[in-house]
Amino acid sequence: MNSTELKRALLADPTHLEPEQLRALEQDGELRAYFNEALELDGLIHQALQVAVPEDLEERLQTINCGEAANTTSSVLPTWLKGAALAASLGMVMMGYQLLGHGSLPDEIIAHIQHEPASLMSDHPVDIRDVKALFADFDLQLKAPLGKVTYLTRCRIHGRSGIHMVLDTAQGRVTVLLIPSTKMDEMTEVQGDGLEGYVLGLRNRFAMAIIGQTGQPLMQVERLMRDALAIQSKA
Repeated sequence: MNSTELKRALLADPTHLEPEQLRALEQDGELRAYFNEALELDGLIHQALQVAVPEDLEERLQTINCGEAANTTSSVLPTWLKGAALAASLGMVMMGYQLLGHGSLPDEIIAHIQHEPASLMSDHPVDIRDVKALFADFDLQLKAPLGKVTYLTRCRIHGRSGIHMVLDTAQGRVTVLLIPSTKMDEMTEVQGDGLEGYVLGLRNRFAMAIIGQTGQPLMQVERLMRDALAIQSKA
């Protein structure tokens, strides 16, 4: 694969790359920089697709006359409805692999990280404002620094929308997954494919997975996350 083909692949989806593509990124600094830019663009697109759907959507859809709906052109459809349909379609495609591979939470965590190997290669730091904004969507408040965040996205795991984040620590890259509305009564080990870590409860509202390479120390990251996060009270 030449550099032009790889750049096209990065623009199409920088988070899901083949081993050959990942090796090319490791060997070429220019392509690595292009990869970081593609990741940033992908994040902006993903954020733009988070369409707010009206609370009365179901009621409004039920009032549409079937005959009238069949003759309605896309040009006169409400903007929110077209946006919601587009976001739903893209969401179904992105969720497909997870629904097919649904299993235990530890197995899903390993599969999720395997599915996004490029997440551990980004050198581009995520803007702290973007971190705070995404956390706020999950009623989380950042009250202490996290250090260098090199990857941040909304993800879907165990049937719920959550946060996929990578921290660049002194001990290496560490993946942190925050899964809301998932109660964990005790810590559970996660291990597979050269990765290991654990998942445990956080503030009785989240499951938090902390995953690194085999043998990588992770307790410091757990303490960092516990000290940095607070649950925002709902109005």
